[in-house]
Amino acid sequence: MIGGGIDYFFGWHATYIFLFLLVSFVLISMWKCLPETCLPAFEKRNMLSAYYSLLSNPTFDAYLVIVIGGLAGVVVFESSSGVCWGEY
Repeated sequence: MIGGGIDYFFGWHATYIFLFLLVSFVLISMWKCLPETCLPAFEKRNMLSAYYSLLSNPTFDAYLVIVIGGLAGVVVFESSSGVCWGEY
């Protein structure tokens, strides 16, 4: 909607200028306003044990399988829709 309005009033080049300004604003805002989350004394051993505890959780594993299955369905649909409708 915003891109269509910008294109209508200012031309298609202006949409890329708008996107550049928007991304610059978001990047600078994140750089200035978000604090650092990586603690300096964080060890890799603790991180690996955290991944092990996460991946050994059956609830997380079930949700992970659901998400992977859903995304795989989207990929299969996207790749086969052109073949089914005769568009290569």
